[in-house]
Amino acid sequence: MSKLNGILHVVDFKTERIVTAIRPDDYWDDKRHWEIKNNVDTLDFTVFDGTKHVISLMQQNLVLKQVRDGRIVPYVITEIAKDTEKNSLTVYASAEWILLAKAGYIKPQRMESKTAYEFASLALAGTEWEIGNIEYAGFHTMTIDEFIDPLKLLKDTAALFDLEIEYRVEILGSRIVGRYVDMVKKRGRETGKEVTVGKDLKGIVRKENSQNICTALIPFVKGEEDKLITIESVNNNLLYLVDNDAFQRWSKDSKHKYGFYTPETEDQNMSPKRLLTLTKTEMKKRVNASVSYEVDAAAIGRVFGLNHELINEGDTIRIKDTSFKPRLYLEARAIAGDESFKDPEQDKYVFGDYYEIVDQSEELRKMYNRLISSLGSKVGKDLLEQLEKQVNESIKENEKKIEQIKEESETAKTLAEKVEENLKNYQTAILESENPPTTGLIVGRTMWQDISNGKPGVLKRWTGEVWDVVVPDVAAQVKAVWEKTEKALEGRVTSKQVEDYVSTFQIPELKNNVTKQKEDLLNEIAERVAVKDYNLKVTDLERKILANERGIELSAKRDEIYLKEDIDGTFAKVSYIKQLEAKLQILDEGILAEVKKGNIISVINQTAEKIKIEAELIDLVGKIEASWLKAGLLQGMTIKTSNEKEYIHMANQVLKFVNQDTAKITIGFEDEHKSKSLNPYIILGQGDGTGRNVGTIYKDGNGVYYRYIDNNGLESNMRLTAQGNVGITAQTSMWLNSNGTLVVDGGYGVSLKHLGKTVAEFIQVNGVNYDLLLGGNHIIRSSTFPGYDKLLQVKNSTGNEFRGIEVAEVTAHGGIRSDTNLWAEKDSYAMQHINRSTIKLKTAVHDLPFSALDKIRELKVKQYFLKRDMYELYQMRMNKPEDRIEPYTTKDIDIQYGFVAEETDDVFTTPEKDGIKLYSTLSILTASVQELEQKHDDEIQELRQKHEQEIQKLKEEYRVENEKINQRINEVKTVVENLINNKG
Repeated sequence: MSKLNGILHVVDFKTERIVTAIRPDDYWDDKRHWEIKNNVDTLDFTVFDGTKHVISLMQQNLVLKQVRDGRIVPYVITEIAKDTEKNSLTVYASAEWILLAKAGYIKPQRMESKTAYEFASLALAGTEWEIGNIEYAGFHTMTIDEFIDPLKLLKDTAALFDLEIEYRVEILGSRIVGRYVDMVKKRGRETGKEVTVGKDLKGIVRKENSQNICTALIPFVKGEEDKLITIESVNNNLLYLVDNDAFQRWSKDSKHKYGFYTPETEDQNMSPKRLLTLTKTEMKKRVNASVSYEVDAAAIGRVFGLNHELINEGDTIRIKDTSFKPRLYLEARAIAGDESFKDPEQDKYVFGDYYEIVDQSEELRKMYNRLISSLGSKVGKDLLEQLEKQVNESIKENEKKIEQIKEESETAKTLAEKVEENLKNYQTAILESENPPTTGLIVGRTMWQDISNGKPGVLKRWTGEVWDVVVPDVAAQVKAVWEKTEKALEGRVTSKQVEDYVSTFQIPELKNNVTKQKEDLLNEIAERVAVKDYNLKVTDLERKILANERGIELSAKRDEIYLKEDIDGTFAKVSYIKQLEAKLQILDEGILAEVKKGNIISVINQTAEKIKIEAELIDLVGKIEASWLKAGLLQGMTIKTSNEKEYIHMANQVLKFVNQDTAKITIGFEDEHKSKSLNPYIILGQGDGTGRNVGTIYKDGNGVYYRYIDNNGLESNMRLTAQGNVGITAQTSMWLNSNGTLVVDGGYGVSLKHLGKTVAEFIQVNGVNYDLLLGGNHIIRSSTFPGYDKLLQVKNSTGNEFRGIEVAEVTAHGGIRSDTNLWAEKDSYAMQHINRSTIKLKTAVHDLPFSALDKIRELKVKQYFLKRDMYELYQMRMNKPEDRIEPYTTKDIDIQYGFVAEETDDVFTTPEKDGIKLYSTLSILTASVQELEQKHDDEIQELRQKHEQEIQKLKEEYRVENEKINQRINEVKTVVENLINNKG
């Protein structure tokens, strides 16, 4: 991991580009607070007011900070405090992912057998964040009972799958190109690091809390249809689980301390046996006092530059405090912390998930003490004291031997490492080959015997850039000395001899004699083992004339090699080599003449096929004519390409292609024009002498520029910048033609601008949303996410609100849906208008609290003209055709009939009194008709009843009258009968 530089990058929240970088020298009082549990992450820092950074430190802008584990964490500025007395500005920022709480909503629903990836996909849909590394953790079911935000769903998902969340962003150039959410099983590392009170920890406090202790635990869980599941059926008809040891230790007056336990699960079919198993596990946590530790860490890795000592988020470490009685050994995890880049002394950590490690020695001593106590009443005191004395002496003797063995081992190990280090520094490898070695090269130590021109070859040393000649041809005596030294060196390297060498030391004696000079003695021993037989001097003087059947050789040579260093014992750190040689060989294959002086060599090698000359300088006077010329270096020359005035001229790092004595192409560096830099350039053409009609290719520290200046002095150019950008400027038109496909691909998006302002941007977001941003104000979005893939969306620039559209006409083949209002300034036509009236949309349904008939009777229907129609009538009169005689009147426009909203009861109008609610009016009209019908029905029923009563009355009167008539008739009959009888 690279070293953190502490730079804070500020990002504009609209353009998402880095606008400034604040270096550690420009801020102070920085503090980053983090917590793993709730993904809390805040950043505070202070800068001077009035600096160039202050203008970008505004609310909602982002601050990017690289944290210790390498992630880049984004913070959103939430508060700024200005101190006029100190002329400072303090910035308070929170992790950007808190904005997810306002980035959308999740509807109540039940999701069964889903993975963490699927839950995270639902949470991040339509946001700026993408799914990163999601570790597989099986399938789970979640019930969302109410509306929640995406951040809440992410937290619930992590808790459900027992995962931990990490947020990070990725930067490309100066732009944020990705925001990612990772879910891992455990953040941090198993460092194996052991921290000690007084070294890494400033202090440690051990706290015991017995508040949650219980001796009887009652478990229960809700099953299907809210039925309670208990352990009564599998626990001897008892509802609770008892721990006898805890009862003896914690009970008062022989009464239990009860506790309740409900497992965190959605399993509605849990068996009592499974519940009992979980309860036994929970009971083990409830019978002992809870132990916690508070520590104050000294981040020694930051203070002293030991990066391997750094404590990162979630790291698991071991804490040791020998001052505790008994000694305290803990395994703990960093779950929260405060960190400061400028002042590491302020670093503080909270450690959790503790696991206390038992010291076996302490436990054995406790057992021994208990055993002595149990035997105290059965064995004599003298015998026990003697036994205890012998045991203590044995323990002390063993501890003394262990410490002695540790010291001896450490001393032997240190000595062996010193010897091995010195041997590595002194040993020199000589590689022999025709071609230069390319791997395993060590500057100043790797030697190469160059035999490309035959043996014995030329000895060369690697300088880091070239092979430097050391000894052209070392004599046999020198070779013998080298072989002898190499052999002696190899003899000192074997691990057996090192082992034998150090095994003879008497560690106690050594410890007594060299306690104060231990390191000096170790260095001296390792030095003598490594450099023995290396202080050598070799001198060779030779003159000879050799004649044989192969030819004649004349040579004179003197070599002197002196290798010695007595200052600090480092072999071959300073070497002195002197050599003089002259040689002439005449052979049947050719003639070889060679002269050497130290590292300076000149050679003439002539054969029947070629003549090879090697020298520091070859001075030729006169002309050279060659059919083919190959050269490694040509300095200051002119190459004529024809008999005309055409040639190529090279001088002073400038190359000119000349035609008719005019340079048409020039390649060179800026110092040709007396510039302070050495930037390369190419000039194409001569132009008209005023700097026009000429093209150039130019490179400086900012990039490469291709440009052309036309006859009007206008420049068209293409720029390749050092930041990886490409820019093209055309003075008139620019075109891109392709007979096939034309692809424009941008890592973040594709922008179209006019006069420096962005007109449109094409952006791909989250892999599912494809946006066209128009004028920085509206987004047209096409989404492939399920549920959003059927509609084209029009949103604001941030994509979190919908926007409207204004068109002349809309043709919809699948319908038009609106969550709010539909407006029409003229007539609205439809085959049928349907008002949604389902009970699913309504609540608190009651009968009308007023008389619908009275409300209808109060309506005042008016006749009127629309102002828009009257304006059209005015236009018609002003533009009347010449052939029309009759004037335009109100008969030529539509007469309207309706209500005036301002004069109409509120039950029929909108709250703003600007319209009539047709559905409400129709409904009240229907109710009034029903009311009128009911009223008429009541009147008819009343008349019918009255008529029936009158009929009954008439019938009764008729009956009475009829009875009277019958009675009279009977009376008349009687009288008549009596008269007849009297006559007879």
